[in-house]
Amino acid sequence: MRYWDGDIITIVNEEAAAYFAGQRTAGEAAVRIQKRAELYLSEQAQGKTRREASYMYSYEDIKPLVEEIRLMNRAKLILIKTRGMTEAEAHRFIVKTAMDRCVKKRAVAEDIIAYHERHEHSEKGNSGK
Repeated sequence: MRYWDGDIITIVNEEAAAYFAGQRTAGEAAVRIQKRAELYLSEQAQGKTRREASYMYSYEDIKPLVEEIRLMNRAKLILIKTRGMTEAEAHRFIVKTAMDRCVKKRAVAEDIIAYHERHEHSEKGNSGK
């Protein structure tokens, strides 16, 4: 099924009517259709741009998401370094663990980071003896 813009159809009909009434030549009608259609589409695009701009988020809106992505990446890096996983394997491990525990991925990432920091700190304490 094709979608036809009613406003474009109206432009074509109006200019075609002027041609058939003998008010314009076919060339004049074609040029007017082209110019009016371009203007209409330009106005539509500008309106779309304004609507899209109104959907933009401030940093404060997306800050929790950015923080979660940082935590996930940090946890994946720990898994890659300590367990030799690929990035995809580390991601899958976090997702699966979160699903198994019925918790958010962020909570699993935080647990991995906390465990690593505790473990790393205890290794440093033992290596000094």
